[in-house]
Amino acid sequence: AKELFAFAEECPGDYVKDGRIPAGNMYNDGGQYLDEHAFAAAWLHKATGEKVYLDKAVEYYWQCCSVHQNVDQPYKLLQWADMSIGVNLLLYEATLFDQFASALQLHLDNWIATVPRTPKGLSYFNDWAANRFAANAAFTAIVAADLGFNPERYREYAKSQIMYMLGDCCLDPITGQSTQSHLIGFGPAWPVSPHHRGSSCKGEECSCTAGANVRTLWGALIGGPTKDDMLSADGCSDFVHSEVALDFSAGFT
Repeated sequence: AKELFAFAEECPGDYVKDGRIPAGNMYNDGGQYLDEHAFAAAWLHKATGEKVYLDKAVEYYWQCCSVHQNVDQPYKLLQWADMSIGVNLLLYEATLFDQFASALQLHLDNWIATVPRTPKGLSYFNDWAANRFAANAAFTAIVAADLGFNPERYREYAKSQIMYMLGDCCLDPITGQSTQSHLIGFGPAWPVSPHHRGSSCKGEECSCTAGANVRTLWGALIGGPTKDDMLSADGCSDFVHSEVALDFSAGFT
């Protein structure tokens, strides 16, 4: 990790944006990479206790990641392209500085208050994989609660989001019992046709339909519902809602 961090500092740049890694725009986050530097430095400090990494993390934080500098949105969101709030959490844990505390609470309070919810309560930041963003926000809230910030409120919010994905999304109006979850393999029923090559192919034969995939992708979290809490009837072909990915499951797990 130290060697990789040293390389990143010696050879900075956006290797996708400038074409050195031929990934097109798939992983282009607008040329922002200093949040990865800050996140790496913060983790290296946590792992080693060496102050030089904490100093670097703080330096990068003020260049890239301060929630106070974020004027376009009322919150920062932990996601694959933005480590800012993760940096904030680690720096508060390491320093207990007030500026990190106020930024953290500002982020979470604004997220909880301003992001629209589905009728059944899921934070709906984006139609593409709403579960991902809600789960990552829940994770952030849990970590903040563990650090002493609004423990009751933040844990209750996190619980509401995770329980939605585990079956509160789909309760029988008569029995009050869950009829389906968004987590493959969990509950009385779950999505059977996620957008995932490995589970939908047998040998060279692949089928991306609403029918059940040939393999069960145990433990995968699907992208999520529509904004009215409906799960897609199209299954695999509706990749906006039925896709699965590592970053969908990261905060959730």
